[in-house]
Amino acid sequence: MEHHDLLRSCLLDQCYYTSRNISRRCTEWRYDNTTFGHTITSEFDLVCSRAYLRSIYQSIYMFGSLIAAPIGGILADKYGRKFLFTIGATTYFVLSLIACWLPTMPTILAFRFLMGLMHTPTMNAAFILGMEVCAPSARALVGMFFALPWAFGTVIWGALAYFIRDWRWLQFAISVPTVILFPALWYIDESPRWLVVRGQHARAIKILQKAARWNGTSLPPEENMKELMRQTQSTVTSATEEGDPTEKTHLQMIWKKMKNCTKQLFILLRTPRLRRITLVVWMTFMFSSTVFFGLTLNALNFSVDPYIYMIFNGLVEIPAYILPAPIAARFGRKFPIIIGFSVTSVCLLALPFIDKDESTLVVTVAMCGRLLLSSAFQLFFLYSAELFPTEVRLQGFGSGIFLSRLGGIFAPFITELLGPLYSWSPSVVFGVFSLITGSILLLLPETLNKPMPETIAELEKDSPNAASNKKNNLEMENTSPGDTDK
Repeated sequence: MEHHDLLRSCLLDQCYYTSRNISRRCTEWRYDNTTFGHTITSEFDLVCSRAYLRSIYQSIYMFGSLIAAPIGGILADKYGRKFLFTIGATTYFVLSLIACWLPTMPTILAFRFLMGLMHTPTMNAAFILGMEVCAPSARALVGMFFALPWAFGTVIWGALAYFIRDWRWLQFAISVPTVILFPALWYIDESPRWLVVRGQHARAIKILQKAARWNGTSLPPEENMKELMRQTQSTVTSATEEGDPTEKTHLQMIWKKMKNCTKQLFILLRTPRLRRITLVVWMTFMFSSTVFFGLTLNALNFSVDPYIYMIFNGLVEIPAYILPAPIAARFGRKFPIIIGFSVTSVCLLALPFIDKDESTLVVTVAMCGRLLLSSAFQLFFLYSAELFPTEVRLQGFGSGIFLSRLGGIFAPFITELLGPLYSWSPSVVFGVFSLITGSILLLLPETLNKPMPETIAELEKDSPNAASNKKNNLEMENTSPGDTDK
């Protein structure tokens, strides 16, 4: 058989060709470049027996995030939000540039994993830092608007992909703009809340004084603030003890640190209220993340233009992140989130009953589900951050992101492997997950206009100083860095 005839047969049968009445496996493929140009699939032949690598390419990034989420939470609660954000953003930028020109699939997968390791701790630290310097009245607005760059990035990603059909140059084009972030790092301060909990009261007061100058407001006397900070710190139940100077060997120090880390991993399940919050947050992050990433990857199963679908995904997310902010500020967090997930479930479960030829209707229903899902998911980021006390906030939030990345790992296999067999099945799976998510949130309390708890003890039960602490906290938050225009 001539070489070009062999390629033609492979194209028709995808994985096998017939020669002299014998079925043989294809070793070369010719790709249709009408929609896509030079892709990672065509460069490394990720088809037939290697098709699973496409799902792994998507999932391994999430696997890196999965591993890093709880570790990043522990590191940020120990060393600070700004520290982790700075290290993570710098490392991610370098890795993303190198990944553009890697020559083999194993090295590409390795760098995808490393980028996933950096992604989640960096984003979590930035988000929690923003929440902890916010006044309560601005928390909903800042928490929702935090996701707007993601929406604009999705639109830009779809547009760039339409014009740049080479996957390596596309990766480079979306990595380079990260450099604009680095000048901002100079002006970011550490979270005063974290500094108080860690006993660094002088630094916390200095940051609060700078914020007060910027806003033209006044603070309580310094001694009063120090007393309040000491009271807050005294209720911390999980503060890591300083290393014992009597320890004589490095082995003993390492063993002690390992025991402390083990305690930290289980602290979120130690007390009843914190345990309930933790379990519900974990389940919500896992299910909602599976739906969120699954809808992003499900364009081909909807039989629509993937570039238009991606751009619409981003455009829909812009109002999805803007509109809920005033709703959350007025009506609370809990029930708007429940309504968002519930209506998303209705939209997704309706998709299998719509004729696939009605592409406009399919996209409209899918985008309605996406809009409500994005609103509920982002509002839940704010909500979950408010539920955990400062003492373990980033650890609790980070462990939730850990579970969300587990959902992100599952999503590509649902769309890539299950979708081609039954095109309706991803929508049904995602719809059921949304329904479960909306139901379990009924177990959580509302956080509207409530000060964020500082310690586990304060969350679980009013201590002798808790009432006065809460009153003083409200006074402090009225002059907190959240009032600044930074």
